[in-house]
Amino acid sequence: MGSLPIFPHRSATAIFATLTLLALARPASAETLGLEGRVVLNQSPVSEARVYAYQLVEKSLHKVLTDGSGKFLFEALPAGIYKLIAHKAGLQPAIQLLQRDAADAPQFVELELSEEAAADLTDFWSVRSAIPSDVLRDITAPFEIAGGAGAPSPSDTPELANLVLGDGSGADSRLLAEVSALSGVHDVTPNASARLTGANVGLKGKVGAVKLTMQGDFQSFQNELAAQSSSGVGVDGQTHSLSFNVQTPGQGDFDISSSSNKLTMMDDTYTTPVEASQLFFRWNRPVGESGTTSVKASLIEESGLYNRAWIDPLGLPVASRTLRVEGDYARKFESLGDLRAGLRYRESSGAYARRLSGTDSALLATQSLDAFGDGGWQASSKVLVQYGLFTTMTDGSIAITPRGGVVLQMGPLWQTSLTAAHRVVSQDDLVSDDFLPVVLDGTMTCGETESACYQMSVMRSSGVDSQLALGASYRELDETVRMYFNGNFFESSEGIFLVPGDRLPQVHASLRQRISPGIVTKVSASVAEGGGGVFQSVNRRYYENQVSMISSGIDATFERTSTGVYLTYQLLDQQLAAVGRTSSSLVDPATDMQRLDLVVSQNLSAVWDLAQDWAVHVGMGLARGASFFHSDVDTEAIQRRVVTGVAVRF
Repeated sequence: MGSLPIFPHRSATAIFATLTLLALARPASAETLGLEGRVVLNQSPVSEARVYAYQLVEKSLHKVLTDGSGKFLFEALPAGIYKLIAHKAGLQPAIQLLQRDAADAPQFVELELSEEAAADLTDFWSVRSAIPSDVLRDITAPFEIAGGAGAPSPSDTPELANLVLGDGSGADSRLLAEVSALSGVHDVTPNASARLTGANVGLKGKVGAVKLTMQGDFQSFQNELAAQSSSGVGVDGQTHSLSFNVQTPGQGDFDISSSSNKLTMMDDTYTTPVEASQLFFRWNRPVGESGTTSVKASLIEESGLYNRAWIDPLGLPVASRTLRVEGDYARKFESLGDLRAGLRYRESSGAYARRLSGTDSALLATQSLDAFGDGGWQASSKVLVQYGLFTTMTDGSIAITPRGGVVLQMGPLWQTSLTAAHRVVSQDDLVSDDFLPVVLDGTMTCGETESACYQMSVMRSSGVDSQLALGASYRELDETVRMYFNGNFFESSEGIFLVPGDRLPQVHASLRQRISPGIVTKVSASVAEGGGGVFQSVNRRYYENQVSMISSGIDATFERTSTGVYLTYQLLDQQLAAVGRTSSSLVDPATDMQRLDLVVSQNLSAVWDLAQDWAVHVGMGLARGASFFHSDVDTEAIQRRVVTGVAVRF
């Protein structure tokens, strides 16, 4: 007798009777050991269907694919009680209960799929609730809802849930959603703290062949002015972000996102408002068989975000508005390799401290046009030659930056790459008011802010579970850079800056290794130290810049319990030596900030067999030191940060 299907809400008596019948399941042929079966649709075999065997007691999961005849085989399925789930995109899953007496016991089962979509939400959730959460995660390919205002990358957009929900029109409509909430407490100063609350909503759906993604985020960060302390600080801030992504096969995709951020910091003397907003648009479309074209546009407006301290460089604006429009075309040639070319227009206007107190206009506007191209030529099976040219025209000056590199495949596991870029300017450099915010991520790549950049890396890979990377770089900056610990808007006062003329050597290493069948770890570290650039600050003095940075992290994933542990340590140190000062009574400005953060996440569905996918995370952090913005803070005091959150996918 074949196995009997099991449905939700079945009584204990019925389940017992079902188990008794399942024990008599029809055996396979004598020469076939293990669990053999077939997946059918209207008595016709279904190929490439996924079949899951979920052991209910030990919560272990096994999965196979059917062959061209719809057959599948679990060669060694240990004794126990299993839920069998057969699934094929666009069809309603088949669910059966099965009892195994021995790992090599021959057994046969037939699973029948259905063409009927769930007619309403009740039927949909009934089917879904009968499927173990571990299987649901594999079927639905759950997606992450990212915070912040950045646009999602197409490569980060996995497939949608393949559980079908009929929309009444016969079209194939699918939906995934995630809702999360967080709450925490941050020490703004050693004497004042603020509460952080937030919520995040994400939707990913499919109508016919069109894929849709929406992400929304809100956070609030505030407290009351600590009147009981003369050094108390009050904060009041909010962030909002919303993004959409639409993908149409053969027609391309587009993203649009917006964000709005506000923060007001108050003490007994000053009120400091900070505002920043961003609009972003990207459109990408295939051209021909091997070409793609894309258009990007962004508008950023800020006030007080980059320049808030008395010591900040004049190259950082007090307020600014920046528009960027970029278009490029890329194509892959069988004989020549990959080629890409494009144009970028940048227009910025900003209020700078040196203009506000002088006779010149408070606003300074600049326009620039960039033309760029790069490509790669596969000289042989082990040699890839990279080349490129970047040209910038800004207010009558022209800068040309050729780029080149080579990638060598040194055996089946090792790979080495070398890249170099050096800017050639046709006339004396003009004073540049361009600036760029970056995040300390451990592996800064060569970008548009350097006059010269050289990089070398060595990589070893024997699969996704064993990867080693070593690298070094050297860069000479010709623009002002604002560097932050992370992308958190509420922590934007924590950071340092780099100025034109700085020379920054850096080394970094990372290792990803599976240390046991259920544990994967990644260890990374980066160290950079340099400087030498001279700049004029808001206080009208000239300083020589010296900086050092350390970023390290350990990321461990415990797959059997769906637990993640992430530990990071970061250090930013900046020393400013006054240039041309004759008096020794003044102390040179300096800042030294350190952060230690621990984040633990746990998928509750791996602990309890929940119908929905629940997860919790706890983040704890310790910070020491002060930026130039909070130079009066006790630099030895420890500031604490605790954030907890819960999320559910359905």
